[in-house]
Amino acid sequence: MANLPELHFVQNRCGGMSLVYEGRAYKLKRAAKKNIGGAR
Repeated sequence: MANLPELHFVQNRCGGMSLVYEGRAYKLKRAAKKNIGGAR
């Protein structure tokens, strides 16, 4: 079976979300959340 790396979301102190992948945290940009609905 393949060894899948860990991938999960965590909430940081500022209320934003970070993506944690292979022990590294990547900060998600707020613009990505705004564009989900397709409204501009």
